[in-house]
Amino acid sequence: MALAGTIERHLLRESAAGPIDHLVYLPPDYLDDTRRYPTLYLLHGRGDSLTDWLSAVKELDELVVSGAIEPLIAVFPDGPWSDRANWWIDSAYTGEPRGRPVAAALVDGLVQHVDAIWRTEPDRDRRIVGGYSMGGAGALSLALSNPAVFSTAIAMSPAVYGGQPPPDSNTRAFGAFGDGDNLFSSDRYTRLGYAAAFAAFDRLAPLRLIVSIGEDEERAEAE
Repeated sequence: MALAGTIERHLLRESAAGPIDHLVYLPPDYLDDTRRYPTLYLLHGRGDSLTDWLSAVKELDELVVSGAIEPLIAVFPDGPWSDRANWWIDSAYTGEPRGRPVAAALVDGLVQHVDAIWRTEPDRDRRIVGGYSMGGAGALSLALSNPAVFSTAIAMSPAVYGGQPPPDSNTRAFGAFGDGDNLFSSDRYTRLGYAAAFAAFDRLAPLRLIVSIGEDEERAEAE
């Protein structure tokens, strides 16, 4: 097996939210093989971009080459919407910058695009979504709301609250949970939050949830 996978940058030109810039990690020997691979979608945090995952590629290579995990295709989408505070959900905010149906763009657009272009195993049991901070919240929401698409969610320090977010939370400031010309809607936050998604989850579709928080991380800083 080769010593390292490869990274390619691609653009999905059309989706419900507009173009989606994304990086694709191909495992070692992908180009020399004909097998199909599971996929891992990794979502960045608030204010960050797709390139923030590049620092993890070396570790991903090491895990694959050592046999600790099976070879996979990893996809790092960029989330520029709502001034990079989109929470990876479908926003109903009509102010500026206008909210976008980000979850729909990923599930109905990017996942199908990746399955069509690369040799993936297009099955929910072979598809994982993960992320950190805002991306961790998005991973929880996407997996719970789309059990036919994802079988596993990896939420690292997810930016979530059991109830309403505090007054100074960034969830209130960028329109992701807005409705019409209201920058933030408490009702919409409740309906789109992980608690409501968990309550409505179809338990006939098994879902693996992996949640991690740094041991020195304070709850108030998890966002």
